[in-house]
Amino acid sequence: MAAILLAFCPALTFADETVAGAAAAEADAAQLSPAKAYELKQQEMVRTLKKMDNSLLTPEIFKAFSSGNRDYRSVLSSGTNGRNPKDMETLRMGLRYRIYSLSDRDIQNDARALEDAYKNLSRDLGRAGSLMPNPGDKQRFRELLFSEAVPMLQKLLDNNLLARSLALEALLETIVATPSNRKPSLYDTVDDIYINVLKSPDQPDVIKARTAHSIRKYLVKADAVPQVQIAFATAIINELKNNLTDKDYQYVLLTALEEIAAPREVVGQKRPIVMMAATDVMRDRSRDNLVRCRAASILGIAGSDSQINYDVLAWAVSELALEMGSRFNQSQNRSSPEWQLCGWYLYLAFHHADRQKMSNGFLNRAPKSTVVRDAYQNSLPVMLDLMVSKNPVPNAKLGALLKWTNGNKPNPLVYDPAAPPLQ
Repeated sequence: MAAILLAFCPALTFADETVAGAAAAEADAAQLSPAKAYELKQQEMVRTLKKMDNSLLTPEIFKAFSSGNRDYRSVLSSGTNGRNPKDMETLRMGLRYRIYSLSDRDIQNDARALEDAYKNLSRDLGRAGSLMPNPGDKQRFRELLFSEAVPMLQKLLDNNLLARSLALEALLETIVATPSNRKPSLYDTVDDIYINVLKSPDQPDVIKARTAHSIRKYLVKADAVPQVQIAFATAIINELKNNLTDKDYQYVLLTALEEIAAPREVVGQKRPIVMMAATDVMRDRSRDNLVRCRAASILGIAGSDSQINYDVLAWAVSELALEMGSRFNQSQNRSSPEWQLCGWYLYLAFHHADRQKMSNGFLNRAPKSTVVRDAYQNSLPVMLDLMVSKNPVPNAKLGALLKWTNGNKPNPLVYDPAAPPLQ
């Protein structure tokens, strides 16, 4: 079960249970920095949710499922058009048991039982309508099933920490249809649920981080029209604007943002909001080094179009490479994997990662640009040292990059007609 919960957020290291609760409670709030006060508030929210014991699995639900399991499995596989009240109540009975089991403390405290409970729910959602020969009937039945299941999953989002995490993952199982020439489509309200979790002040950042990763998986796995993508991007960007959040949360938000393929807003000013957010984070010196480098990689990965001026972005990433090289030399821990990742993310801004992503990177998106090629060639020695060396970057490499960035600064720093110039 740990794999189910943590595999999608490996970078998350929120210190929600390691802090000394009593000491935090006694701290004088007036003397705390805004960042520390925010951190303590997040830790308290997580502790509260961990202690919550509000199982939705009642004895009546357990008893009904024990006697009606066979009927539930039959309706689940054979389907129904919703006109038979008995069939619908049988479906609801089975779904209540499967979904509300994830909130039960006795099940949660038994790793094997919890893993089985989630697998059973996942299997049921996946096989619904499996014996229905008509694809249209099957799709309508699955939509009917999810119209019952999704509100139940939403109830888990007000339950304890583990139940919320599992509900976020289970929502990705609500595949309505899988067309032969397109990605699967998820149930209609799943995107709104994820967005509302990100917006909610009552959800701790550790849950929002898991939501961001679920959004990333949604974008990779399912069909998302540009309007949905931009709605996801807007919610993520609003979270990124909060500088008080943990660097690991910011990092996870960025991993979701890079999957946005829509290059700009669909209506209104049609701004390239993903590029705007990535450049803002990349150039914010108050943020963590790795977060800034992760943001730089998005500039070469997220959706783009012909209006974007990659000369300006390439120069900006080169300037960041110069800064990171200098910080690397000053670091007391040059063996940290974070430096290797930082070099890698800077490299991905310019270059594709593999043959499956040949359209990524400034070099592929602006193949005729002399500025892009020169930016890459002058930055590459520094990026490589970050990736593979534990020794300081030689002054000759930094000097060459400094000379190039000083001599080739675009004026003005405008990379898109609908975006403000770089600051």
